[in-house]
Amino acid sequence: MKTLVRLICGMQGERGSRRGLAAAFLILVFFVFTSIGAQLAHSLPKKYNKETKVQVSPNSQFKISAGWTFDDSTKLLVSPEGDVKIFLIEKKAIGDLDSLALATWKDQHPQFHFPVLRANSFPPQDGWESAREIFYELPVQEKRTLSAFIRTFQGTAYILLLDASHAGLSKRSAQLGIVEETWHPPGIVKEDLNHNKVKLFAEADAHEMDRFIYYAMNELSVPGAAVAVIQNNRDVYRKGFGVKKLGGPPVSRYLSLNSDLT
Repeated sequence: MKTLVRLICGMQGERGSRRGLAAAFLILVFFVFTSIGAQLAHSLPKKYNKETKVQVSPNSQFKISAGWTFDDSTKLLVSPEGDVKIFLIEKKAIGDLDSLALATWKDQHPQFHFPVLRANSFPPQDGWESAREIFYELPVQEKRTLSAFIRTFQGTAYILLLDASHAGLSKRSAQLGIVEETWHPPGIVKEDLNHNKVKLFAEADAHEMDRFIYYAMNELSVPGAAVAVIQNNRDVYRKGFGVKKLGGPPVSRYLSLNSDLT
């Protein structure tokens, strides 16, 4: 702008004034288009050619995989094929998480109207205060998954909205897992179990296991399950729950394992 002033003030006479104004106008146009170009370049989605840490906000970051694209203005992450789309949204953790997830979907797509198919809460871990996953009901022929995964920490909800084809989700599930695991604020530290003492399975643990399995079956609408816990090469817990199928015989506590499970 100082150049503009010098040009206008330095030109004398009618012809000089016209030349000065013309030059000033061209410089002004140059500044305007340069500014617009810089803004557009900053707002365009960026495709990453290698695994990179990306800042979502001043308070959080995540790790993006090679070939994925991230739009910083909308916080939209897109797979190389374009059939897996993930919004990474931060909001104040106000009210119940299901309502917060729905409101966040409507922020992105005002016509969002899909009912909840199922919702599961998870025990807090790695420093998170709560975690909940919500799946929405879609027509089967769409072969698509819509979900919201919400975790809370110090009054903020970190909301991952997923819209993915079944094929894309199957192909890119590992990279989606990287996003879920690495997106967090600085205060979140992954729990290290290497220094924990081995806990022997006791009667109190059996009661807690019963409670957890009944809860999980109800949440996931599972009619039956057979569970065994092996510790120090012996059965410390073996039990059948529910039925093999609705209206069918109960699940036996005697199940066979073809391979070792951890």
